[in-house]
Amino acid sequence: TNPLDRLQQLNDLLDMEVEKLNIDRRLNAKVKKQMEKAQREYYLSEKIKAINDELGRTDSKEEFEELAKKIEAAGMPKEVEEKAVAELKRLEGMAAMSAEATVSRNYIDWLLGVPWKKATREIRNIKRAEEVLEADHHGLEKVKERILEFLAVRQLVTKTRGTILCFVGPPGVGKTSLAKSIARATGRKFVRLSLGGVRDEAEMRGHRRTYIGAFPGQIIQMMKKAPALQDRMETIHLSGYTHVEKLQIAQRFLVKKQIEQQGLSRFKVSFEDAAVALLVERYTREAGVRNLEREIASVCRKLAREVLKKKTPAGAVIAVTPERIGELLGKPRFRITKAGERSEVGVATGLAWTEVGGEILGTEVSLMRGKGTLTLTGQLGDVMQESARAALSYVRARAVQLPLPADFFETRDIHVHVPEGAIPKDGPSAGITMAMALLSAVVGVPVRQDLAMTGEITLRGKVLPVGGIKDKVLAAFRSGIREVILPEENEKDLEEIPEEVRNAIQFHLVKEMDEVIPVALDGALPAVVQGEAERNGAPAPEAVPHQ
Repeated sequence: TNPLDRLQQLNDLLDMEVEKLNIDRRLNAKVKKQMEKAQREYYLSEKIKAINDELGRTDSKEEFEELAKKIEAAGMPKEVEEKAVAELKRLEGMAAMSAEATVSRNYIDWLLGVPWKKATREIRNIKRAEEVLEADHHGLEKVKERILEFLAVRQLVTKTRGTILCFVGPPGVGKTSLAKSIARATGRKFVRLSLGGVRDEAEMRGHRRTYIGAFPGQIIQMMKKAPALQDRMETIHLSGYTHVEKLQIAQRFLVKKQIEQQGLSRFKVSFEDAAVALLVERYTREAGVRNLEREIASVCRKLAREVLKKKTPAGAVIAVTPERIGELLGKPRFRITKAGERSEVGVATGLAWTEVGGEILGTEVSLMRGKGTLTLTGQLGDVMQESARAALSYVRARAVQLPLPADFFETRDIHVHVPEGAIPKDGPSAGITMAMALLSAVVGVPVRQDLAMTGEITLRGKVLPVGGIKDKVLAAFRSGIREVILPEENEKDLEEIPEEVRNAIQFHLVKEMDEVIPVALDGALPAVVQGEAERNGAPAPEAVPHQ
């Protein structure tokens, strides 16, 4: 080969070897430097120890003695104190600069930091507690009553078992503010621990202390700030607010708060009731008032910018009307969910519970020529799909009393759809709604659209109780519905519904589908059904016409 090519190849090989040697030299220098640094630190540390010994200094011994005294005075349980003492002995035998000593010392510090026998002095004044709860919250009567009962027992009994009150409810209904009010009424410290965004259980429980930089979990860290009682938990459920309650809360608390926070106190700002009602109905959709407060804050911020731009004098009157709401916030974000304006065949109105409160839930059924296939759409969960199949089985079993061909269901496909398909839905409470929509589609008689219903259905046509009655009834009331069909076993839940809503709605409490049909259908079933029922010894369902 050409000598020049050979020399070029040789040069490339030599360049590679030189680069390898350079890299190796740099790594060796780096490692040597790190080793020298560690040796230097160790040498200096040992030299400091020797100097302290020569001078008779015993700082470390005094420090360990002080830790031992703190452990003894901390009031720890016996097993915890034994563990702390053992850990202190281990720490005495470790090199002060070692990583293990840092971990051990951090562990002891946290054991000492927990308030084992510290407690804030509790104010046991039931009258003060009632005044604080009334001043801080509108509505929530049953919840406030339960809290006052709890505080009354604590006032009467000298040795009470510490009870943890667990408030359960949708966002924005007042869980955190109730806890703050209890703390204020009893003179206790309040600590808030948010679990939003927590994905790792170690954040709550803490990491193993052998990890460098490990800390206890959030619960222990919060206990260090405010002593906590540990015992069984008592759950108190909070439902959503009514439309009227939201208006009262907004005018009594939220508007005043936001006017002050947004710097509008120097002006005479007022929100008309109609403006607040518009915010509640068209700009928010929630069980609580958190988003409502955000919208009020948004209006106030825009007003603040406006008064600066126009140089509005202090003391000027600023009235927020529904028209101003539209100008400031733009078009409404939500439409008011209303029941159908007219009765339709195969369409029934149900009631559902969601994380933001109750909603009315329309159910549509269509029949088509086919081979008896059942199609379910609308993002229905497993339980809701089973409920639809149970409803269809009930209707098919009842079909022997209907003037239908023997092969009616074998020659037709059935499509059940629950609108707003982007929203997942589940649960058994739409059972009677689906059954009525199916029966309506089969017999050609419309279901009343001025009436809503909820209840689980069995294959024998029994109507079983369901949950979330208060929120569901409130949703019906907001939608303009004034008649509701409920399972008879849910009668006890009617006491939780606000009186103004309860008095405005007519409730039909039922045990079987035979009681639902004459109320729900906008007209009578075909005459053959009545004749068959009478021949079987059962009373014929009455025709209940509704316009």
